[in-house]
Amino acid sequence: MTPDDEARLVRLLAALRRERRQQSGLDPALVPADEAAAYRIAAKVAEELGWAVGGWKIAAIKPEMQQALRTHAPIYGRVFRQFVTDSPATLPGRVLL
Repeated sequence: MTPDDEARLVRLLAALRRERRQQSGLDPALVPADEAAAYRIAAKVAEELGWAVGGWKIAAIKPEMQQALRTHAPIYGRVFRQFVTDSPATLPGRVLL
């Protein structure tokens, strides 16, 4: 991944986050080469957004999930303050029957 590709990925991920959108698939040139690159890009996305961090999330604690996500250890990421709700809270939602 070139520095230009990395900057393009940071802009894309920040835009998707701001617009609360998801995207399937990614240009192969934009796929981080390794874990260190992925975490570096995540930090740059957070910097680009400029949002306060309200906490951290962790995933893939179990070996089965690590295998499914092709990682060798749990993974972590930021939870931005604006997406944290103080307890007690009532959130709107659908009831699925």
